[in-house]
Amino acid sequence: MLNKQHIFIILLLTTAWGCANQKPPTGGEKDEEPPVLESSSPEQAQLNYDGKSIELNFNEAIKLNNPKEQIIITPRIKGEYEIKYKKESVVIELEQPLEDSTTYTFNFREAIQDLNEGNPAENLKLAFSTGSYLDSLKITGVITDLLNNTVVKGATVSLYPAADTLNPLEHPPIYFTQSNESGFYQFDNLKAGEYYITAVMDQNKNLIIDSKTESYGFESDTLSLYNNIDSVDIPIQHLDIRPIELKGARQSATTFDIKYNKYITDYQIVTNEIDSIITNYESPEQLTIQAFNTFNIEDSLMATVTVFDSIANSQTDTVFIKFEPTKRSPEEFKSKISIEPIVVEKGLVHATLEFNKPISKINYDSAFLYIDSLHVLPLDSSHLQPNNLKDRYTLSYLLDQSLFETKTDTSTQNPSDTTQQSTKQNKVKPYIYFSSASFISAESDSSKQLKSELTFKQQADFATWFLTVETNQQFILQVLNNSGDVVKELKNQKEIKLSTLNPGTYRVRVLIDENGNGQWDPGNLHKNIEPEPLIFYINSDGQDVTTLRANWEVGPNIIKF
Repeated sequence: MLNKQHIFIILLLTTAWGCANQKPPTGGEKDEEPPVLESSSPEQAQLNYDGKSIELNFNEAIKLNNPKEQIIITPRIKGEYEIKYKKESVVIELEQPLEDSTTYTFNFREAIQDLNEGNPAENLKLAFSTGSYLDSLKITGVITDLLNNTVVKGATVSLYPAADTLNPLEHPPIYFTQSNESGFYQFDNLKAGEYYITAVMDQNKNLIIDSKTESYGFESDTLSLYNNIDSVDIPIQHLDIRPIELKGARQSATTFDIKYNKYITDYQIVTNEIDSIITNYESPEQLTIQAFNTFNIEDSLMATVTVFDSIANSQTDTVFIKFEPTKRSPEEFKSKISIEPIVVEKGLVHATLEFNKPISKINYDSAFLYIDSLHVLPLDSSHLQPNNLKDRYTLSYLLDQSLFETKTDTSTQNPSDTTQQSTKQNKVKPYIYFSSASFISAESDSSKQLKSELTFKQQADFATWFLTVETNQQFILQVLNNSGDVVKELKNQKEIKLSTLNPGTYRVRVLIDENGNGQWDPGNLHKNIEPEPLIFYINSDGQDVTTLRANWEVGPNIIKF
């Protein structure tokens, strides 16, 4: 039978390490001061420490903030650890003893905060040694996004001893840290030696690079750490370096699908029985090649399929393509047209037509550009150019300049549209038109009607940008809009005039074709090959962003490498 005194003692004991139930006092001035470390065991820079726990004492009541993610311990310790706190103290209890003659650094980052306002302890690090010497070497640098030239927060930066056989795709590192809001990272208290360094956006927090889903980067040369090393900057990118693997080849409704485990950049299909097979990608993800039933073979058709990925790997497989009778209907035939605004002074109509199935036939009977009732311009095969899969066509048509010499109807809402007739007689806006059944797919279904209005702009509505490239190397120059999309791409062109850019902010990215193979190579971690160089144009203000305004000319801006 418990009396009141016993109950009081039990309650007191259960709250002594109560952690989660601590509450800050109400009222009073807001606490803006972070907790300050008053003492620790081991002490800062202590030598020959042989304990199995770490204790820190602060000047005020504290709480923990996601400590298992916030606290970084280097080198990586064996076994697990448990974190407890009460009032002003934090205790880390280690499952296994620390290694002999090793310098350890505990970086607490924002794990320890004051109880009242959650202010984290500032720059809280504890370094000590289990031996007679405290390692003190440093490595610093910045992590950036390779293709966007932006700093990367929260990247895990890892060090592997060069003499070990640890693989960053399979093994966690010995030392690791993380980049801050500015992309900056710093290793402290490192042992002298040769190291291999990597960086990864470690989404699954296993300290291992997963190239399927995570962006990463690396230095191909080892770091010789015998003095402090600054500016080891690492650009990261998402590059899937897994081997290509055939996942399956089977009929799916009315197509035969050949599926792979990763993005395919190109493919070749060869068979001895027929000249060619009509195929395309099943979706923009380019994981699956779909073959269409356009050949009359009752038995299976043996085909050799060779596919390529973005790091120049290839894989060749033999598949047997066979179509069984099915009651399932073919996928709906879909089409889309996109038209760029027409610059009046140039008169070039430029459009793209995209289809979800390859095109087997085009009927031009009712395909035309309607300018006005007096100018209906027929389209023919000279105006449409297909890609190699025949599921994307580029349309180009140069309008006669006399069409733009008519008087502009100033009563229209679009004063740039000089193709309107001079009175209110013409109410129909110019458009491009393809009647239904203009396009016949590989599965013999017909396209729906395609009709889209033409829009016209004066040259004064656009910005003009002059660029000069000074180099002896081959390159690919890309102009990126504010969303990071490539709006212009030029190869090895040194004197550049961009005259149809919409007003806005742009960046120039230059991919340097260092090996002269006609393309930019993104590198390969398996082969320890870094990406080919990539630079961004930096203006006189030290910025990589250039603002362009309508009817303005900018440049020439010089890019030198």
